[in-house]
Amino acid sequence: MLSFRLHLIAAVAALLVAAPLGAQQAGGAGDDTPEYVPPSRGAPPGRLPGGTRGLQAMPLTALAPGHTGLTISAQPVLYYYTPASARPRLVLRPASDAVAPPLVDLELPAPPGAGIQSIDLAELGVRLAPAVEYKWTVSIAGEKRDTSGTVQRIEPSAELSRKLAGTSGRARYAALAREGIWYDALDEVSRAADSGAASALAGRHRAALLEQIGLKDIAQHERQLYP
Repeated sequence: MLSFRLHLIAAVAALLVAAPLGAQQAGGAGDDTPEYVPPSRGAPPGRLPGGTRGLQAMPLTALAPGHTGLTISAQPVLYYYTPASARPRLVLRPASDAVAPPLVDLELPAPPGAGIQSIDLAELGVRLAPAVEYKWTVSIAGEKRDTSGTVQRIEPSAELSRKLAGTSGRARYAALAREGIWYDALDEVSRAADSGAASALAGRHRAALLEQIGLKDIAQHERQLYP
């Protein structure tokens, strides 16, 4: 009987040790993959896909969720995927008024190549008003269609401000994603993916966030860049 109990205790201990390892191999809790939790609010569809150029596998795509994404920044960074190096045109206007004069309507410098690109509204001198939904659209000459996302600036709660105070890197973008602040989470993880010793891990985390909003092809492409 004593021998049986010893074997049982050893088996349970082995399972407890193996469980975290299995989660790590699966890319789950072992590497602290962030989770995007959409805001619990009735928001209209946010992302519209773009067109393709020739035989490009992935189309021009706004890296935005299928609902209005949130930001706590007056000048957030917008991200999109382009299948080719071509000058993009950005149009930004209130989502509720399609004929209102746009805040932005201009052609931007061409990126160095295909892939994920960013548009920093601070560099354009554009500020978003709180509680206003904006539609942003990126188009490229020669593409059949453009791609769009929607963004709304909110004021951070005292609790969120407390959580973000003094944080950086993975802790910061994970907290933003968990609170449903899409644009800021994507910007933080993208900055981490482009620099520093933890860039490979951040690149995989960005791929995970993109997959969580349905951009599976782009996520798969990103994982190949950050093995």
